[in-house]
Amino acid sequence: MKKILAILLAVLMVSSFATSAFAEGKKETWDQMGFTLTYPEEFTDTKGVFMPNFFPAVKNGVYTMMFNYYAISKEESDAFNEKTKNGGLSAEDTAKILDAMGTLLVVIGIDGNRSAADLAEVMGLESTTEDGLTMVGKHNDITYFAITDPDTYDDFAEKIPPEYAEEYRALQTSLINVLKNAEYFTPHSTSADLLGTVLQFETTDLDGNVVKSEELFAAHAVTMVNVWATWCGPCKAEMPELGELARRIEAEGRDAAIVGICSDADEEPDACREVLDERNVEYLNLLPFEDMDERLYLTVLPTTIFVNRDGLILLPPIEGVPEDLSRYEQLIDAFAGAAA
Repeated sequence: MKKILAILLAVLMVSSFATSAFAEGKKETWDQMGFTLTYPEEFTDTKGVFMPNFFPAVKNGVYTMMFNYYAISKEESDAFNEKTKNGGLSAEDTAKILDAMGTLLVVIGIDGNRSAADLAEVMGLESTTEDGLTMVGKHNDITYFAITDPDTYDDFAEKIPPEYAEEYRALQTSLINVLKNAEYFTPHSTSADLLGTVLQFETTDLDGNVVKSEELFAAHAVTMVNVWATWCGPCKAEMPELGELARRIEAEGRDAAIVGICSDADEEPDACREVLDERNVEYLNLLPFEDMDERLYLTVLPTTIFVNRDGLILLPPIEGVPEDLSRYEQLIDAFAGAAA
């Protein structure tokens, strides 16, 4: 549970802080988890911020999701969101967000008709008591459990203002019932499932030199992999700025790199080179690797993935061009700084 929380917090620090306003009876579907939730009155116009966070890495037949609560007002969260868009959160802001965050519960689905004891073994939850694992639903061979940790939750409730603590407790109790009354179905894989998995491939660059991902990624604390195509207008539109970012990273000696993968370079190598030349892109570009579209669940171009030295995917892929391209640099700096 601590490992899951650490990864999600890393994502929070570099992503836009957002609020969720839920009307009574609102349905919310999580395809990757395999359920649709219907929220009751308690989730309408909350004092704090209710924020579900899907943890996309499906490993060993386990599907994980956290439901978090932030003991801050909507006005405060809007202010944090604006700061993120305009250059990033300060260390003080980040500390305040983390202090205000409490986990309502974690829900985990495990396949193969496995039991709570099997789940505890797979997830390293041996210290979790039997009361801390509540079965909330089942679909085919997938069983869903809610995981709670009363001691941790009590500590959080005691340190936040009373009005938030009261709401936090009410939402936590209500959420168990929401999960017990959810509509369950077979989970669907999406690109978000790549978070926490390792990207590994072998291909060539545009000059025919063999490139192995293990060697490529080992050279930097973080590598931004940008998948694009010669026919993709949005891909080409962001390239000049990506080229500038890559030169700036190299000139400043940051422990990071940008790598492009031209998805149609095996069929249009000359067109690929022409696009790169016209947009002054000098960073390494590669040909697509075997089964790339299927392995990366590519449905949108550009798609951008951030990996560490081991090829571990650090963030759900960014599909399309961000509204603010400075987000790329914020992510690079955040992950490179975290690795230092």
